[in-house]
Amino acid sequence: MKGACGPDIKGRYQRIVAVLDETFDLAFMARIAIGKAWRTLSSDERATYYELSRRLSAFNYASNFNSYGGQHFATLGEEPAARSTILVKTEFVQPSDDNVRFDYRLRQVDGRWLIIDITLDGKVSEITLRRADYSAVIEREGFEKLITSLQKKIAKLEKE
Repeated sequence: MKGACGPDIKGRYQRIVAVLDETFDLAFMARIAIGKAWRTLSSDERATYYELSRRLSAFNYASNFNSYGGQHFATLGEEPAARSTILVKTEFVQPSDDNVRFDYRLRQVDGRWLIIDITLDGKVSEITLRRADYSAVIEREGFEKLITSLQKKIAKLEKE
């Protein structure tokens, strides 16, 4: 985390996206987050959506990791979970603020354990939130509106 921080968001993005590509199953997460709409997309639409989803995830982290003040992640333990996944319980330790609990759900892909979801304080699943948000946009306004929305969110984060 300390090495990912710095004054330039694009520099932080480059460091963080490499870590996400290595430790997250971003393709799986993107597919689950878009829900049933995935089946109706062309391969080009899937590729566009996946890349925007990947970039948004990395820019979100880059935006949050903008300074370092001794914070670190502590692993609290792990336990088996549904569908042959594991839950890794962690805590984001902040010396000057309350600690934040994160649970990472991992699944094995080609012999490697990759993150497929993050739950905040054991209650709020990132995938569930994205799925509700993305599905609602697609149902109300269409897939192109979702793409435009993701592009706007990324552009806003890039300016930070």
